[in-house]
Amino acid sequence: MNEESWSEYDSLTIFGSIRSRTSRPYQSVEVSVLPTHVSRDRINRELEAIGNVWPDRQRKGWLLCSAFVPADAFYSLCDAIVRDSFPELIVKVRNLSRGRASTSGISLHPELTELSED
Repeated sequence: MNEESWSEYDSLTIFGSIRSRTSRPYQSVEVSVLPTHVSRDRINRELEAIGNVWPDRQRKGWLLCSAFVPADAFYSLCDAIVRDSFPELIVKVRNLSRGRASTSGISLHPELTELSED
């Protein structure tokens, strides 16, 4: 797939700060959310990862994430982000080791939640 054809896909990029009580090597996150055009009855229910996670090699302290979500949820998510209805985005990162991991879920919250120790 060439760069021009990839640019024709819908996508949503969310930038944020990582909140944590403990010291972390990453302070910022960039999440690329992409729609998957598969009917919900054909999605593998045992799927553990919806995307990947890796460090940005050009920007120190940045973590990059991708997440593929069902198309209908993606377009609803776009409306919610545009309205700025959710001050908190939670990205569930699994098995971050040696700069690679997977994204197991994303969720939006209407209020900031209390920070945990993990």
